[in-house]
Amino acid sequence: DRGKGENQLKDPFGIAVDPITDRIYVADNNAHRVQIFSRDGHWIRCLRDEQMLRPKLIDITYYSILVQCNYVVVKFNRSTLRKETIYKTNNFLSGICTDSMNVFVGCNKEIELMKLTTDLEQVKRIPLLTEFKREDTRLRDISLARDVIYVALTTTQYPIQAFSKEGILLRCVVCEDMLGNICYMCLDTQLNILVTDRKSSDIKIFSNEGQLISKIGKKG
Repeated sequence: DRGKGENQLKDPFGIAVDPITDRIYVADNNAHRVQIFSRDGHWIRCLRDEQMLRPKLIDITYYSILVQCNYVVVKFNRSTLRKETIYKTNNFLSGICTDSMNVFVGCNKEIELMKLTTDLEQVKRIPLLTEFKREDTRLRDISLARDVIYVALTTTQYPIQAFSKEGILLRCVVCEDMLGNICYMCLDTQLNILVTDRKSSDIKIFSNEGQLISKIGKKG
């Protein structure tokens, strides 16, 4: 249900599943919290922190819960749910993904990645080297699969582009009718690309080559 109550969602954004407990974590953006539910939908608790304003996306590893807000990333211990550290930047953030050694966050306007350690110490900035962008192109989300970082971009004929971890363009994924409409993105175990479509208010599933496989939900 919609609302500010403990078992309600006011403004849900990103969602993630704990790989150990199977619990569901939801970034409740306008309520400045992360709600935690069991797999069958029972409310468990919520995470709050004074620096965790407008949480947008969540990434969960075997050890940590990483919550990306507009200008910060907050790291919680996955077992104790205690805050461990925080990363702050002046760049507006869009997207977060991890591998075993590093955390990557996307910068909305600069079209680049911030590479961090797992303790959220900045290692370096990684410009995304693509010619397929314009002055008003913005980075919407990122996802990591098999050492390839997939990036969702606005206002370009190639809204999903695949990069190496060094920022080198590997290829463009042509997804029909998705120009500027992608809000969030993830990849499944078969490397299919799932995106939320802002225009049609549904979820589209594409093959890794960009062919539409199916749609979930509809505009209400």
